[in-house]
Amino acid sequence: MSKDFGYFGEIYGRYFIQKPPVTAFTRENSLFVTPGIMYTPNPWLRLKVGLDLRILGNNDQTAYSGDEGSVLKKPWQTVPNLPSWRINVGAIIALRRNETKRTEQMSTFEGMSSGVVDTTARNEKLLGQLAKEREQTESAEAELDQIRNERERMENLLKRLRNILQKPSGTTEPTDNKAKEENKKEKPE
Repeated sequence: MSKDFGYFGEIYGRYFIQKPPVTAFTRENSLFVTPGIMYTPNPWLRLKVGLDLRILGNNDQTAYSGDEGSVLKKPWQTVPNLPSWRINVGAIIALRRNETKRTEQMSTFEGMSSGVVDTTARNEKLLGQLAKEREQTESAEAELDQIRNERERMENLLKRLRNILQKPSGTTEPTDNKAKEENKKEKPE
């Protein structure tokens, strides 16, 4: 049985321990095999179609036309009492639906299989989110590197401006201590 469709097979027959009276229309033993299919469009409705195939019961043992004391007339000449095949069509309607063990097991199985699908979808979604966050992190790191480079450039510019402001334009006085000491040695006091 799947969710909507199901397949079935039946074997049924009839065996007489004591033969019925000679006037009975069917006195022969019989055996039928029935393969079939079911369709469940709703939880409360199930449609069935089956094909009965006769395996045993081909010999007509009913007495007609005064044979063995019978007064029956044979209504047909070439057709046996039991058909060699027939089609059964049926519908099962549940007026009150009770959860059975089988439907609980099926719903558990369906829940497990949908859980696997849900887990896979959830994993794919999580991987997508992780990839998106990685891209955002990489772009944030690149932006941070740009900010660091800009800060270093500004610091260098500030150093040059300080140097320019500390040393008046037109003087060649060095700003570092070593250079000042060398100037003192050259100029006697």
